[in-house]
Amino acid sequence: MSLLRVSGLTLTAGDGSEIVSNASLHIDHGEIVGVIGESGSGKSMTLKAIAGLLPGGIVSRGTIGYEKEELTTLSRAQYRKFRDRELGIVYQDPRASVNPVHTVGDFLTEALRVNRRMSRREAETRVHGICREVGLQDPEHQLRAYPYQFSGGMLQRVVIAAALVTEPRLILADEPTTALDVTRQAEVACLLRDQVRERGIGMMFITHDLELAGALCDRVYVMYRGRIVDEAPAERLVESTHPYTRALLRARPTMDRSRRRLETITDEVRAAIDAEVMGA
Repeated sequence: MSLLRVSGLTLTAGDGSEIVSNASLHIDHGEIVGVIGESGSGKSMTLKAIAGLLPGGIVSRGTIGYEKEELTTLSRAQYRKFRDRELGIVYQDPRASVNPVHTVGDFLTEALRVNRRMSRREAETRVHGICREVGLQDPEHQLRAYPYQFSGGMLQRVVIAAALVTEPRLILADEPTTALDVTRQAEVACLLRDQVRERGIGMMFITHDLELAGALCDRVYVMYRGRIVDEAPAERLVESTHPYTRALLRARPTMDRSRRRLETITDEVRAAIDAEVMGA
């Protein structure tokens, strides 16, 4: 049985337009599944639907199954308990995830003390262990520091620690490396991969970086205009024959000096893709 199975997910805005259309995907235990596509393709909205964090006015149809539980039938209170118990979420900008006037220690222990009713000593003991696992080697000092005292890469490690500290079985990562430089991107990607493998949990990894998706993920879904149009094992993504996936692959930067500028997805290419994907 899959850890997560989304079937026929459709998200409709107040004006009747479809943000996501009939999307289906699944994530197994111990698997990293990538979702790639251009900005506005529906990647983050799909993640928010899974997390139960859709903006007001969005109507959701379809099913979201988590093992034997159907998430779309949960009340708000039940969904909050589900997020606390089963989900860890890592967003793109770590500074948007933390409270700048609280110490990192308070940020990391809050969920354990409030939701799990742990004592301060118990919570700090668990947090110290998680911090070392994610590469924060001096937690006694670092937990007393404030977010502004951390670099972007180190703060993202703090956010990953926060996502893991409640021992979830599913991580939802929404472009968690985009705000980092290339070296830190690689470090954070490897950290997430290692944690998924060691813990046997699942992860949905949203990115627009095809190279990163190919290196990190087990399988990849490709989204275009709210639809999942392609799926492939990550190592075979470059072999895809789908016109949109091929267009994305051609638009990647290369070391080929004969190419003076990056290729773009032209209107002619989009018309051909629409004809195949949308039935236009």
